[in-house]
Amino acid sequence: MIELDRQNIIDGILELQREEEFKLKSALKSIKLVLDEDGISDFDKLKYINAQIGDIMMLNI
Repeated sequence: MIELDRQNIIDGILELQREEEFKLKSALKSIKLVLDEDGISDFDKLKYINAQIGDIMMLNI
């Protein structure tokens, strides 16, 4: 059984923040990679970036 005391709650919140930061950094890194790719059309790049920004916005809600 998990005991929810103050420290466990704080540790859980900090872990969630680290996960969100990792996801954000991963999304930004993938956007940079797509922008640098020559074989992808500008329209497809925009679609991909739009999807990634949508994911980032969902993380911040």
